[in-house]
Amino acid sequence: MFLNFDKMKYLAVGAALCAICGCKDENPGGTKALGTQVTANQVQSDENKAAAKKAAEEKSIIKGKVRKVIGECDLLKKNADWSQLRMGQRVVENDRIRTALESEALVGVNDGSTLLISELSDVTISAEMLDSMSRRISVYVKQGNVYFDVQKQGESQMDFRTGIAVAAIRGTAGFVGNVNGNMVASLKEGRLEVKSDKETTSIEKNQTVVLDSVGKSKKLKLKSSGTKALAAAIDSLSKTSDGSIEKLTEALEKFDNIYAVRQATFAKKLESRQIRFEVLPLAETTEQDSVILVASATPGLVVSVMGEVDTVPATGLYQHTFKWEEGTYGIKRFIAGCREGDLEIPCGLWSTAYVKPAPAVQPGDTAQAAVETSAAEPAKPAAKDLSKLAVSIAGKVDERIHYYQGTYRNKMRFSLKNISEDDLGELASIEVTKGGNRVALFEGSDLSSLNYSADVEVEQNHIAEYEVVAKLKNGKTKRAKKTYTVFCGNHSRNGNALDPDMTEAQEFEEAKADLVRD
Repeated sequence: MFLNFDKMKYLAVGAALCAICGCKDENPGGTKALGTQVTANQVQSDENKAAAKKAAEEKSIIKGKVRKVIGECDLLKKNADWSQLRMGQRVVENDRIRTALESEALVGVNDGSTLLISELSDVTISAEMLDSMSRRISVYVKQGNVYFDVQKQGESQMDFRTGIAVAAIRGTAGFVGNVNGNMVASLKEGRLEVKSDKETTSIEKNQTVVLDSVGKSKKLKLKSSGTKALAAAIDSLSKTSDGSIEKLTEALEKFDNIYAVRQATFAKKLESRQIRFEVLPLAETTEQDSVILVASATPGLVVSVMGEVDTVPATGLYQHTFKWEEGTYGIKRFIAGCREGDLEIPCGLWSTAYVKPAPAVQPGDTAQAAVETSAAEPAKPAAKDLSKLAVSIAGKVDERIHYYQGTYRNKMRFSLKNISEDDLGELASIEVTKGGNRVALFEGSDLSSLNYSADVEVEQNHIAEYEVVAKLKNGKTKRAKKTYTVFCGNHSRNGNALDPDMTEAQEFEEAKADLVRD
């Protein structure tokens, strides 16, 4: 019998493969088990790294969050490689962000401030504690532009640095750029101080300063200050100015002259109500770490607030929620910019004071003295004493409000002080009146809290006195009053803003003769 050699070869290979398969099946604790162990160790290692990363972020001075990413944006963290920047990602001190062409990233900071990093930018964020209550955030702009809208908070500071100078800001909106060898600082609102080795320059609303590579500066008053249109013009014109700050600023003034004419045309549409944007004012104070901004507006209108751009829907109702870190108390203000193409104009303002919650009166606090009685006699519970009950209305007793059109509407918030919720059973009612006429009544099941609010409506150039009366079941009452004066001297500009050539006091004096008491 003769066997074919090739056939024998295939049989041998097949036998070997079967042997290998058999070995794998018969040794479940071999290579397969080892691989499982390696995988488990890797998972544990990854979990440990993630936990360490989270702990480090919690201890960081900056607890920023990426709120928007357009195009290609990258993030470089300490002791790591470049990675793709993602929406919702944490940003802490020493993080570096760079953006590609037609790309941008919006970063929200602890107190509700925002940083919008434009295309072709390279930015590093750092921070330091100045003392136990304040900090300094520094943004190093190696290249490109950073638009900012910064909330003013206590003694904390924020500055922007380039290789040329440092721009220090507090409660300001605009942009800082490092473009083609020049540093630019430009403001929509607020004040800013730029320090170089040679000089210090201060600018304010609608002003721009340009510094060359040796720190020489030129200050300009431009209607386009703080806008993306101006930043784009600077980027383009600086490439043809041969490094001359004089040539660049001359070209920028020509650009702004054209921009101002177009902006004025757009402003007339707002003033004539051809385009409409009317903000619903926020409460004077809030204990919450977020607000919902609401405005009645023309459908299709493009609106920018804190770097967030929205198009008003067909309902004509603009709404956007903004949040900040708990405990970052202070004034929170939000400027709305209405847009038409590359034009932008301030068209509304919301403002509220984020305040600490009022401490709750704990049951039994007033009875403490009664507990400390003679050991020979059992302590008797103290009788409830509501004589110290007080009604507290949030904000100033006399509230003066500049309101440019129609009826001012808001919430008047008030609370019951020096009692606890256990004492509410002694309360008969709470009545709110306007000019002696009832506008709200709380009784029965409504009396379930120490904090309340009532609607406020006051016509323009009217004075309205609101009173809150808390009535006890024993017939005694506690009262508090608040007066709202809503005025406009017909000098409003772009929403609620006062005439820039008049102070609020001057405009109030002009409107005072027309005030009507409700």
